Amino acid sequence: MQPKVIQRILGLLLMVFSLTMLPPVIVGLIYNEGVVIHFLQGFALVFFIGLLIWLPSRNHRNELKLRDGFVVVVMFWVPLSFSGTVPLYLSPEPAMSLTDAVFE
Repeated sequence: MQPKVIQRILGLLLMVFSLTMLPPVIVGLIYNEGVVIHFLQGFALVFFIGLLIWLPSRNHRNELKLRDGFVVVVMFWVPLSFSGTVPLYLSPEPAMSLTDAVFE
């Protein structure tokens, strides 16, 4: 197993996934909605975490083995589900607990 390569890919995936929070920001700006700041905060938080994971391992460029691919998929699903909860948890309306935001 190659932990640095897995770390590099997980960081990149989180940074790419954080970009999915920008279209709601654009739509929120067009329709003048108040949830724009929560999606921007979610974008910044997830992007920053991905950057912190990626930076120490950015120069490791070995090929992934099949086992490493499975580890990447398993390890990405957990942060993926929690990063999607950030805008819902930060938004005051509807008021959601962390559990409700995770399962939403």
